[in-house]
Amino acid sequence: MQQNQIRRIIFVCIIIMLTCFGLSAHNILMIRQQVSASSTEKYYSGDWEYQLDENNKVIITGYTGSDTELTIDEIDGKEVSVIGSTVFSGNKIIEKVILGE
Repeated sequence: MQQNQIRRIIFVCIIIMLTCFGLSAHNILMIRQQVSASSTEKYYSGDWEYQLDENNKVIITGYTGSDTELTIDEIDGKEVSVIGSTVFSGNKIIEKVILGE
């Protein structure tokens, strides 16, 4: 099977499981984006770690900075499509995150 077919099968299985647990469509989309990027290369820009999805959009997977306020719009000139669910977990410094257009 091609890699895209395997990803689609995994995605359908995840949707079925998540639907049984009543998770929102937003969470399902975030998980789908993370599955899509799971085998791609990691990139680094400043304090950001990210991957690219199939549409060449950024999936933020990590943040190592110490800023108290962040504005997230583009990284390396690419649109941010997903912020990973654990990017800021454990971070006690950030007070405010502003999402760009």
